[in-house]
Amino acid sequence: MNQRKAGALLSYVYLALTLVVGLVYTPFCLSIVGESEYGVFAVATSVVGFLTILDFGFNQTMIRYVSRNKALRDEDGERRLYGLFLTFYVAIAVITLIVGVVLAFFIEDIFAGTGRGFTAEEAYRLKIVFGILLVNLVVSFPLGVYTAILNSNEGFVVLKLVNIMNFVLSYGGMSVALLFGGRAIVLAVITTAVSLVTKGVQAVYVQKKYKVRFAFGGVDRDLVREIFGFSFFIFLNIVIDQLYDNTDKFILGIVQGSTTVTIYTVGVQFSAYFQQFSTSISGVFLPRITALTTTEKDMKKVSAIFVKIGRIQFILLGLLASGFVVYGRQFVTLWVGKDKLDAYTIALVVMLPAMIPLSQNIGISVIRALNRHRFRSLVYVVIAVLNVGLSIPLAYYFGGFGAACATGLGTVLGQIITMNWFYYAKIGLDIPKYWKEVLKITLVIVPVCVAAYGVSLLPFWSRITAWGGWLSLLVQIFFYCIVFAVTGWLFIFNKYEKGLVMGLLKNIGYLLIRLIPMEEDVMFESHPDFTGNSKVIYDELIKCGYNRHHRIYWVIYDEEKYNEKYADTSLPYNVFLVYRHGGMKSKFRRLTATARCKYIIDSNSYVHKVRHKQVRLHLGHGMPIKLKPDYTNYDKIGECDGYLTCGMWWKKVYTEGAGVPEDVLLPIGYPRNDVLVKGVDPFDEIDAELEMMKEEPKAGFASVNSKKDSSRRGMRSPGYFHKINEKEKYILWMPTYRQHKKDRPAESDSTSLNDREKSKKNIGNEEVDNDETISIADEDRWEVLAMKQLRSKSKMKMPFGMPEISDVGQMEKLDKKLGEYGLMLYYRPHPAQDMFYVTQVDMMNVRIVDDKFLEECGVSLYELIRSSLALITDYSSVYFDYLLMDKPIGLTFRDWGTFFRDSKCVFANPEKELAGIKINSFADVMQFVDDVASDVDISDQEKARKVFHDVTDGSSTRRVMEWLAEYGMQLTENSDM
Repeated sequence: MNQRKAGALLSYVYLALTLVVGLVYTPFCLSIVGESEYGVFAVATSVVGFLTILDFGFNQTMIRYVSRNKALRDEDGERRLYGLFLTFYVAIAVITLIVGVVLAFFIEDIFAGTGRGFTAEEAYRLKIVFGILLVNLVVSFPLGVYTAILNSNEGFVVLKLVNIMNFVLSYGGMSVALLFGGRAIVLAVITTAVSLVTKGVQAVYVQKKYKVRFAFGGVDRDLVREIFGFSFFIFLNIVIDQLYDNTDKFILGIVQGSTTVTIYTVGVQFSAYFQQFSTSISGVFLPRITALTTTEKDMKKVSAIFVKIGRIQFILLGLLASGFVVYGRQFVTLWVGKDKLDAYTIALVVMLPAMIPLSQNIGISVIRALNRHRFRSLVYVVIAVLNVGLSIPLAYYFGGFGAACATGLGTVLGQIITMNWFYYAKIGLDIPKYWKEVLKITLVIVPVCVAAYGVSLLPFWSRITAWGGWLSLLVQIFFYCIVFAVTGWLFIFNKYEKGLVMGLLKNIGYLLIRLIPMEEDVMFESHPDFTGNSKVIYDELIKCGYNRHHRIYWVIYDEEKYNEKYADTSLPYNVFLVYRHGGMKSKFRRLTATARCKYIIDSNSYVHKVRHKQVRLHLGHGMPIKLKPDYTNYDKIGECDGYLTCGMWWKKVYTEGAGVPEDVLLPIGYPRNDVLVKGVDPFDEIDAELEMMKEEPKAGFASVNSKKDSSRRGMRSPGYFHKINEKEKYILWMPTYRQHKKDRPAESDSTSLNDREKSKKNIGNEEVDNDETISIADEDRWEVLAMKQLRSKSKMKMPFGMPEISDVGQMEKLDKKLGEYGLMLYYRPHPAQDMFYVTQVDMMNVRIVDDKFLEECGVSLYELIRSSLALITDYSSVYFDYLLMDKPIGLTFRDWGTFFRDSKCVFANPEKELAGIKINSFADVMQFVDDVASDVDISDQEKARKVFHDVTDGSSTRRVMEWLAEYGMQLTENSDM
């Protein structure tokens, strides 16, 4: 999980914490200190809040300019910015102290001099509390530099953890103080002490983590002017926010008194939760938005983020707002008492209009990153002044409700109507799409809300009196959340949002399965199952008896082949199967097995770590000629401790092309290739078996599926590799896949299947008109694009899926030439190839060598490769493996242009950069057969082998085992089972 996602997650943890603590602490505090003390503390924090405007917007400004310098990689500029802003903050701290001291002298007259506000005693306590909180603010200003540095470095996890720690310690300390008779003054002392300690710890961490160095002086004056110009309008925004957030309490404290302030504070507390919900996501996107606008100037991406995040925020706010509409009155009554029921109305008036601007908070980050926030600031100044002007008379005559109405009206005029016009007309954000999405969500939420309100009026709920009525309310809220979630999944959530939900559930599952004790067990993966590099290492562990004391798991794809019954009777001791696919039971078993294993060894589809102490070695399934962005990147690969390559030449490919860290690359070669260098020839083993079978009739051999053959351990069927008492000599043709199996339509999709069948016929043996062959539906299929290059009048053929052989007549000629030389052509389809489009033609000297063939012959793919005379391939990684054997390689690059349309080629021109005999036509295929039958020069391949391979002595398996031993795997030598 990256910093941005983790930061957002911790933001919601913090929000949940503030919600839970707020719900418990507010009535607890009110019951002990009373409305008077509570109102005093609320007004004191409000007055101190006004002084935060002296920040002048430098915190957000610093984040913006430091993020910009990071995007431009200007380290010297960063250090000068650090020094400049530290100077600013020290000066601000001094100014704040002077202003605060002056204000403290007059604070009693302001709040106790009207006759309608505080009493003289309340005003005196207010003065003391304000003085304590002033100290906190003054010292916090210089430490704010470190907060901005952490934010600009996207250290969201630490930032949120510090906030959580500060919150827990503050409210924990205040709760203890209240139990021992503490009042507002004691609460202020605890708040200040905890705040300064946590900010100090954060500063120490940032200094050590990022090695912060301050450079004073040398800052361009134009840059200083630009900074002040940028921060001025952020400063105006801060002034506006304070006018919105604290003016009402300030005014109510003067014209109404502490009791009204308390009720109003309770009401707007829910609006504060709203703000935290919305800013918890949008805040972590400011560095990303800044980078986009600085380096890419791509407003389409910015607009997409705006709508995407706006939807998520509006859904969450919609859940809170609709739930509060239905259950808020009952909640306030139970929470703080029926005498404070006005807080419900106040909350609604403030909350409902705020849903729109709060769900558009990402827009604030956009205009700040673009340095276009001046208009917003000016608009908000006008609206804030209007708000204050309306709040004074409305608060005087209507109390807290009047002040709330002024705030709500200002929100509608300024933050909704005016700012949406600005976002759309001047910035270029897709506001119509945002409103379209909001309308769709609202049309679902409103009926759910109305129905829930009707259900809440049923007399049934009043009969549930447990816990003083709380149980009834909690049950109703629980069922409302379930109904909202189900309705949202069915009618609101898009694919991205459903993915977020599933990801959240998955992360929760990971947290739970980490409770399982981790053992010295091993998890293996390969595709196909029990093959490749993973199989070689697995065999070594079985050979040395690792499974005597530890479990070994295999992640299986082919469930039909490796079912539970087969596993129980045929696998070695302590070896178990877990299935990659399947229902919840299969997934749970795989996750729990993964959590048990200290070691993960995968080679194809990635098996990610589920706990930090696990050791993961990715063996790979081939050196790439192509890189697929949606597969070969470190986000998809996941954290590894080791990543096998065949040599240091591949370092740049993986570090720059896939983002794999250099320090995890292991250039020690592939274990499966050891058999190519020094392995036993499978034909030699077959000859030995022939000696054992002399009593068998020479006319042929029994099927391997017979009981007699299957009862012999390791028995092969020599008939597949031999004519009567003769070895077959063969050329191996191993192309990579063109059409992946996973892209095949469902069997029930008759339309798609009919189209595919038509396409197959066009590629096969029928003569068709050119215009009939290519249809709009076929345009995106590789086989059609390839055929465009291979047209020969009206005939288009691709037997065996070989682009260089365009009709059956050519295949018959190839078959005849192979027979003349006593050769066979083994066509090995890629395991991922969809064989639907491959036309199989019956030939004497050409045969399909699929997984079933290998299984019946009792040989592995790499034993088959070792015994071949030559290889024909294209963009398959087997090319690099075959270089180790000093045998001819034919390279078919006929469809290079179309093949790499969806992936990135590692080589600028593979036909020129890769050594081997180039095959671009049928004539070249025939010539290659002639070359194999003669002594062809392959010296260029020998040079290529030295470039692409660092280990050529067949020691890759041993080196992998040594690496595992270095990471703590206890290996024994040749232990008997």
